[in-house]
Amino acid sequence: MTYTAIPNGDVDADSPITTGLMTKLRDNPIAIAAGDTGAPQNQTAAIADNAITAAKIAADAVGQSEIAADSVGQSEIKTTFQAIENIGDFYFTAAGGMYVIGATCDGSTSVTALHQGGNTNFDLLARWRWRGQSSRGTLNQYYINASPPYDLGDGAIPLFIYAIMDNASGDLVGYSASVDPVWAYNGPTVIKPYRHEGEKAFQRVKDMSGYALTLAECKAQGAAKVKEYAEAYAAADEIDEEITQAAKNADMDTVKHPFEGNDLTGQTVVMLDPVSPVLETLLEMRSHGNGADAGEIINNYLNFGNTGLPRGGPSGLMIVSVNWKKS
Repeated sequence: MTYTAIPNGDVDADSPITTGLMTKLRDNPIAIAAGDTGAPQNQTAAIADNAITAAKIAADAVGQSEIAADSVGQSEIKTTFQAIENIGDFYFTAAGGMYVIGATCDGSTSVTALHQGGNTNFDLLARWRWRGQSSRGTLNQYYINASPPYDLGDGAIPLFIYAIMDNASGDLVGYSASVDPVWAYNGPTVIKPYRHEGEKAFQRVKDMSGYALTLAECKAQGAAKVKEYAEAYAAADEIDEEITQAAKNADMDTVKHPFEGNDLTGQTVVMLDPVSPVLETLLEMRSHGNGADAGEIINNYLNFGNTGLPRGGPSGLMIVSVNWKKS
C-alpha cells in the first residue's frame, strides 16, 4: 500500500470530496499500520503498557542475532535452588535435573554428580552423592527452572518440602525444599517450555496425530517401521502444545522423592502439605530474606503431623500436615 500525504488544500472548507481524497483516506491508515515507506511511524508513547503480549511475538522472532552480547544478566535468568539438610554420606536427586548450575555446601562436604542408575524408565544425569559430612550439613543446589506453577489437584503449590523422619523419635532427620517437585525434570516427560502466555506454558512439538502408531510401537515392529515413522515425523507440521498439569505431574510415581537410593531403615520420607499457608510463608522468607532462614524455621519452629492427608501426590508417599509450634 502506498502512503500519500494529503495537502491542506484538499481538506479546506471549500474543497470537494473526491475519489482521490477518499482513496488516500482509505489507504493511508493501512500504510501506517504496515510501516510502508514514507508513512509516519508508530511512536513508543502510543503503545500502552503490556499491550504486546508474548503470544503476539512471532515464533523465533527473537534469536541470537537480536540479543546483544553480554545483555543477559543474572536477573534475566530464572534461577532458584533446592535446599537440603541431612547427615553423613547419602544420595539425593536434584530438583533441577540436568539444569543444575552450581551448589554451596557447609563444612568439608563435597557433592558429586552421578549417572542415574537402577531405573529403567529414564536415564538422566540427576542423582548426586553428598559426602564427608559427619554431622548435620546443609546444601543449596542452584538450578534453572521454567515450569511452575504446579498443582496436584488441591491448589497451586508454592514449595515442595520432603522430610525424612525418624520412626522411633519422630525427629526430623533431613529435608529437601524446592519450588519444583523432584520428578519435574527427572522423568521421561519433557516439560521444558518453548513460550509462555500468562501462566500457561507451551512447547513446540510435531503434530503426529495423522500417524496411527507411536514410536514405541514402531520399534516393536522393526527397522522398516521406525524409518517410516522418522520420515513422517520429519514431514509433520510443528504445533504449540500446552504443558498441562497432567504433563507436569506425569512422572511423580517414577521419581517420588529426592532420597531414593539411600538406606532409610527406621526412617520415613514424607511430603509436607503442599498447599499449607505455612509453605507460602516459607517461600516468602526464602525469596525475600527479612533476616529469616527457611531452613532454620523448618528445623526449629514447625510441627509435622504423623497421619496422611487426603492430598494428590505420588503413590505411597505420605503427605502430612505442617503447623507453627505454639511454644
